[in-house]
Amino acid sequence: MDQLAPIGCVVVLVTVYCSEVNGKGSITFNVVNFGNFIAPENGVLTVVENSRVTPPRLSVDVECVFDGLQSDYSPRSTSDTSSLWSRDGSEIMNTNGAGNTLSVTTTANPSDGRRARTSSALVFPPNITLDLAGNYTCTVTSRTIYFVLHVAVRARIENAFEDVNVTRGNTISLPCNSSGDVPVIKVWYKDGVVLQNTTTTTFSDDSPLRLSGDRSDTATYTCSVTNQFGNQSSTVGVTVQEAPYFTAVTAPSGGFPTKRTFPVILQPFNNGNSLILSYTVVCRPQAPRYTGLANVSMSDSTLTFEVTGLQPGATYDCAYFATNSIGNGNESSFVSVSLLPDIPGPPVITDVINVTSTSVNVTYMRPGIMDQNGDPIGYTLSYDYLDCNTPDGRCPCETYNCRLNGSATISNSGESGSYLLMGLRRYTTYNVSLRTTNGFGTGGPRSMTVMTREDRPGPPNVRAAPISSTAIHVEWVSPREPNGIITGYTLSYRMADGGNLTAVNLNDSSLTYNITNETANTFYIVSVAAMTSVGVGMIHSVNESTGAAPIIDVSTTMYRFDAFQNGDLPCNIIQGRPAPVITWTTPSVGMWTTGANGALQFRPTPINATGNYTCTASNEYGSVSHTMALEVKRKNANFEPKATSLISGFPDLVIWLATGCVSTILVALVWIEAPKRWRQRHQLTPRAEVSHSHGALETMVSSSECLAHRQHGEIAQGSYSASPRQNLGRLDESMDGPLGISTLHISQESWDRPLPTKNVCSGDDASMRRNN
Repeated sequence: MDQLAPIGCVVVLVTVYCSEVNGKGSITFNVVNFGNFIAPENGVLTVVENSRVTPPRLSVDVECVFDGLQSDYSPRSTSDTSSLWSRDGSEIMNTNGAGNTLSVTTTANPSDGRRARTSSALVFPPNITLDLAGNYTCTVTSRTIYFVLHVAVRARIENAFEDVNVTRGNTISLPCNSSGDVPVIKVWYKDGVVLQNTTTTTFSDDSPLRLSGDRSDTATYTCSVTNQFGNQSSTVGVTVQEAPYFTAVTAPSGGFPTKRTFPVILQPFNNGNSLILSYTVVCRPQAPRYTGLANVSMSDSTLTFEVTGLQPGATYDCAYFATNSIGNGNESSFVSVSLLPDIPGPPVITDVINVTSTSVNVTYMRPGIMDQNGDPIGYTLSYDYLDCNTPDGRCPCETYNCRLNGSATISNSGESGSYLLMGLRRYTTYNVSLRTTNGFGTGGPRSMTVMTREDRPGPPNVRAAPISSTAIHVEWVSPREPNGIITGYTLSYRMADGGNLTAVNLNDSSLTYNITNETANTFYIVSVAAMTSVGVGMIHSVNESTGAAPIIDVSTTMYRFDAFQNGDLPCNIIQGRPAPVITWTTPSVGMWTTGANGALQFRPTPINATGNYTCTASNEYGSVSHTMALEVKRKNANFEPKATSLISGFPDLVIWLATGCVSTILVALVWIEAPKRWRQRHQLTPRAEVSHSHGALETMVSSSECLAHRQHGEIAQGSYSASPRQNLGRLDESMDGPLGISTLHISQESWDRPLPTKNVCSGDDASMRRNN
């Protein structure tokens, strides 16, 4: 009897063999109480592993029916019926179903002589396991049946699945090891869709699933195995990780940049299947204009933050990228950002060269890239003197016009430039400063010092005086404008009316010289010039004579003046060196003053001035006098006061007083105007006021004319003239130094008188100004 029926995934096949007895009759097999088992087929009973059997027993009833004579077979009594179950040759104990292990129960039924029935049950545990498989034998009395129990295995996956994280580009291998009764069918799914073999995705029943590690391989993969007894599936997640990347072209944006900052607003990245840790903005200075500035990077975990540390006035190209556990992503496109300018730093002064004695060339470059703070548009150059390198520390600009300080504006937006400063003072140390100007303002200075070159010196300050009838003492003061280091002096002299020139070179420490063995009472032109390494400088000349006794050029001995009128008694000195002292011996009455060339002036002439007047001129070489008689007469007798009584003489007294007042006013006007008209008539110019300067008389020489040498009134260092505004009845002037002049009584030489010889000048410039 063959029968096949499905019971889930388990099939049990039982084959029972019944042998004939003595060749007679037959045996009928009845299989009862199979429970979840099915009838055996081909002697094999198949059960699916881990199937639960309810009830857990296999009952086999064996009934043998004999068709022959009863004498041929007589069944035993039930009590004689026995059974034996074994597996793979090993007896299965009859425990009447006790316990959870495989056991046997046997039941003998009564026999009617023709039939005999024996029931034997094989009891299985609740779950059928692989260890129950084998060859089973059942023997009842002398008869035996046997069958094979096969425990079938469902299709299943042997290995465990775990989610996989892999870096992009790395190959992925996903094993799916299956077991179970063959044939087992294996199928892979990607996100629920059956996966096919491709060039980047391969698999087979005997090999794992292999993926190339591409970005698209990120998915959920399922492996399913199936056989006739069942199936199993396992799922694994695959994540291909990479650095963050953009899915579209983008650039950072933001608010308005300041001097040093740029607020940014960033667009999100694809995170590359890994958490983004930070966003980084990189600002690169635009080349080549801002080559040398460093890149500025700023990172933050948010998409909105501020980039700091940028250079004012510079232009940057700013891009950004994101970072995750895999690394840095690709950069975005860039945006150009121009920072606001700020106060620039100082420029670079590459050199300051003294081109000449009055000019300096300044070469410069724009500030360093870190100090520009904006494109330079120009520069401000200023200069101030530090040291004029003169003995007294003063900085005169008398001989030549010069500038001790100043500034200049330079328009230059280039990388470098130069500027020539001109009109500077010779041999002077300057501090030169340069400042940068950009669109924001002007910055601080960069300074260097420079000294202008040496040049020919200015004139020394010379004075001379006779020391004997054949000698002149000359002394001088170093030039106020030495224009370098004085290396010596050159002194020359000759007679004022012509003659040979004598020159003497002196060392730098010589400031005096005596001219000796010359002609008495002769004027000489003496010139002195200083020298530097460049050459001989400007000269200063003076006119001086050897010593001589004075001579009065007046022959008249009798003068008559009208009363109350102006009058002068002359004392004309035509010779005398040193200048003689003029004194007058007069009656003890009257009012007088000294005038031009020592003349005795009456302003007006008093009625009682009649008498003898003596003019005396004297110096160390002699003295000369001239006496004159003065007669004062009345011009109108009515003007003479009469000695009468007070009452009778009152009218005459009033007239006399009125006349006196008018005369006084006229005298005052004459007193003011007469000297001026006299100068105009004689074309004379007062040279200087009497003043003290180191014991010498101060002399000013007009810048529009050369120093004119005067025959009279020249003492010490130049022409002397007394002002007509002074009452020169007697004027004392103290002199210091080696000139030997102690007291000078001026009463005659109040005005310069033209020399009979020509004006004598020499040097680099005919216009000289000398101040002590």
